Amino acid sequence: MPHDLALHVAFARPSYLAIEDVPAALVAQERETLETMTRNEGKPEAAIEKIVTGRLDGFFKSICLLEQPFVKDEKHRVREVIGQASLVAFAQLVVGE
Repeated sequence: MPHDLALHVAFARPSYLAIEDVPAALVAQERETLETMTRNEGKPEAAIEKIVTGRLDGFFKSICLLEQPFVKDEKHRVREVIGQASLVAFAQLVVGE
């Protein structure tokens, strides 16, 4: 399992471990951008919050390791794959950048 997680990190390049680790300012900025984009698409005002919440989930899937679809089984998120194990940190070394 550790090897599979290392492969996943190398492939998916997450920026944060969990949603709680994402800075509040970044979440607020993304939420504002998504609200503006949704309004510009002409979506009904009553549906905007639900649409933005769904899009925000997609944002978290792209940057949070535990929320990402696991590279070897994309039907499950990383947090589901590790089960009862706890992942407290990860690091990624990029050579040549």
